[in-house]
Amino acid sequence: MKTEYGYSLSTGTPEYALRTDYEGDNITRRATPWADRANAATGNPSLAYIRGTYNGVATKTSTGGKVYILALPSIFTISGTTTVSEASAASFLVYGKSLSGVAFTPKVVFSSGSLPSSDDERIIFASGVIASYSGTSFATNSDIQTFISAYSSTGALANVGGNFVRTRLGGGA
Repeated sequence: MKTEYGYSLSTGTPEYALRTDYEGDNITRRATPWADRANAATGNPSLAYIRGTYNGVATKTSTGGKVYILALPSIFTISGTTTVSEASAASFLVYGKSLSGVAFTPKVVFSSGSLPSSDDERIIFASGVIASYSGTSFATNSDIQTFISAYSSTGALANVGGNFVRTRLGGGA
């Protein structure tokens, strides 16, 4: 049996994702270091199985002394992994969703010489995340819901944005 899988690494943060596909209803148990289920070799793949440490909300990259944070729901597209240069409309593979992908247009939600460090910058970042995901099928993701729930309070937005930058993007205190 040939196992199809993919590995993607976020270069801006030390996050990764591993991907394989569910094939029909025939899923068998097999010990692997990253999944407790393996796919059988029959049928057509229908669902993506993605696990790893990628946060499913945003990633950072930098070039020319400038830091960019992009709203990016997955580091896998239906054509493979994605790069910042592909930051246009794409179909992203997301855990438990169809292998035809979920349409999303990545957006730069913050750019500066460094990661957001002031409350105003954290509010700009958090507001950008909300604007990027509101009205999409990704808005129900619990991490994105944290941003959306904080929308009515600038203090809460600053806290949510600061916490995400600190814990997920490697920002300072």
